Parts: sequence; C-alpha cells; structure tokens
Amino acid sequence: MKNIITALAVIAASALALSADNFKILYLTTPDIVIGGKTYKVGDVFAGDAPIKWSAPRQAMKVLNTTTKKQSLVVAEKYSGTKSADMNSYFIQSKQLSTRQGEIINTMELGIVLSEQHYLLDSIAVKTSLPVDDAHFFFASYDYNGETINKKLNCTDGTLIFDRSLYSIDGKAIEPFDITLSVWYMDRTAGNRTLVTDKMTVLPIK
Repeated sequence: MKNIITALAVIAASALALSADNFKILYLTTPDIVIGGKTYKVGDVFAGDAPIKWSAPRQAMKVLNTTTKKQSLVVAEKYSGTKSADMNSYFIQSKQLSTRQGEIINTMELGIVLSEQHYLLDSIAVKTSLPVDDAHFFFASYDYNGETINKKLNCTDGTLIFDRSLYSIDGKAIEPFDITLSVWYMDRTAGNRTLVTDKMTVLPIK
C-alpha cells in the first residue's frame, strides 16, 4: 500500500511539473497563432497545457521552453499527426517516438535516424561520433531538373548539419522545395563510400 501511495505521489508531482511548463514563441510562419482561445505573436509566452489551433498544415513555430531553455521547431502537420492535446503532450509523444537520442556511432544508426521526414527552418542537426576530416566526410545528393546535385555536408564538433545551403547550386540560390536526399559517408583513405540512406525527406519551412 505504501508503495502504491508513493508511486501515485510521484505521478502527481510529475503531472504538476509538466503542467508548469511554459513556452515562448521565437518564430512564426504566420503573423499570429491561436492558443487556448487567445491570439499570440512572436515574443509571447503561452502555457504548455493550452490547446493549439493551427491554420495550415505547414504552419510552424519555434518555441523556447522557459524552464529547460530548450528550443524546438513545431510544425502543424507533425503535431496533428501525434493527436496531441497540447504542447506538453506533444513533446512527451515525440520523445517516445524518437528513434534514438544521443550520439550516433555508426552509419546504420545514422541511416535509421535520417530515414524520416525532417522539417528545415534554419538547420537540421544530428550528433555523430563518426570521424570527419579531410579524408572522411558526408555528402548528400538529390535530383533537380534532371540533374544530380551533390552537396558536401558540414560537420562541426561531432554534429552533422543540413541547412539551406542545400538549395544553392553553383553559388546561386534556388527556390526551396521538398526533396528526398541520399546521404553518403566518404572514406578516401579506404577508397570507398557508404550509403547511409536514400530516404531522407527534407521539408522546408517557408
């Protein structure tokens, strides 16, 4: 009985902690958004247990958890797909559905993480412990107007970066569009390359 009471107390405490989370809006793709029946704009803070009314599938906002200071990009169609009641429950479900957290140690693990839909606002960052130097690096390729475009990827301090330079060809920017990337890991020392995935979908947020 004592154990049951203790467990219930822990659950209650967790629920209270969760409901206390607030989020500050850092970026919006629209002028405003309705949350909990009120209209919010960039710079406003809303409660994590308030329902969100999205206006379009690709409507998106970047938020800051005022408690943890963690920044996150939230997109309407992904949020709706989890059938979340509010921002708090969305982040719980997203964490449960996450393929892997932490550092990725091989190309197979990296392929699993990348073979999903990824929304691109500023950048997509994935931690990896795979060596990156002049002889070892990542590159991505995709089709554009019947041509194969190859892009060498930046990897800084063990973090692989996909950013809007994907949409630059011969130094000229192109209109961002939904693309499916093939991602490769090159080992010039061994003289080979390894396909990490050919199913990485990048969806730009405009």
